[in-house]
Amino acid sequence: MPLGISLDSNIFQAGSTLDGSVYFDISKEVAAKECVAVLKGYEHARVEYEEGTDANRRERTAMATRQLIEMALPIDDTMIIDGKIAAGKYQMKFKVDLPEGLPSSMEASGRSFSDRCSIEYEIR
Repeated sequence: MPLGISLDSNIFQAGSTLDGSVYFDISKEVAAKECVAVLKGYEHARVEYEEGTDANRRERTAMATRQLIEMALPIDDTMIIDGKIAAGKYQMKFKVDLPEGLPSSMEASGRSFSDRCSIEYEIR
């Protein structure tokens, strides 16, 4: 089942409204209770550093991931009739208000290529 998601704008910020559409093509009838898309956002960090003194110097790596947001996007599911979706091509629009205080997407590198942090958002 080919699936696609498009956003009406590729720039959005905390507190703004995210508008878009979910597209999919079903080749044969499928059973379904609901149709849901989920917005997820993560913060990733990786830092390599050295600790100790001369003879006891050791390289260390610290990594962390933190989930910033996970929210269901309300999608029109009127195509579900009697617990089934008929074969066909579908487009469902969604609109959701993003929470205030959500950090911006970003990526940064430190002194070496391995020092890096990022904040990424995705819709699935």
